[in-house]
Amino acid sequence: MFFRTHEGKPIEHGGRFRFLHEDDETLALVIKHVEADDSGMYKLVAKNELGESTMDIELSVKAPPKFRFKMEDRKALSEETLVMEVDIEASPVPVVKW
Repeated sequence: MFFRTHEGKPIEHGGRFRFLHEDDETLALVIKHVEADDSGMYKLVAKNELGESTMDIELSVKAPPKFRFKMEDRKALSEETLVMEVDIEASPVPVVKW
C-alpha cells in the first residue's frame, strides 16, 4: 500500500498526476504540464504487513518570468513621485531593473 503527498496534501492518480508501477519494487510519479506550484516536498509512504518505509523528495520547478500589470499612460510633473507596480512570478526569482 502506498500513500503519496505533496506539501502534506494527498496526491490522487488522475488528471495531471500518474503513477507508474514498473515492477513490485519501483514506483514513478509522472506530472504532466509541470507548474511552479508543483515545487515543494513530496513524501511516499510504503506499508505492508512487515512494516513501513518513507521517502521525502524535494522538487524545484524553474519557470520563466510572468508579468502581471496594467500598462497605462501616466503623467507626472517634475519633482513628483510616480509609482508603477508590476507583479512578477518566476523561479528562480529574477533580477528586475527599470
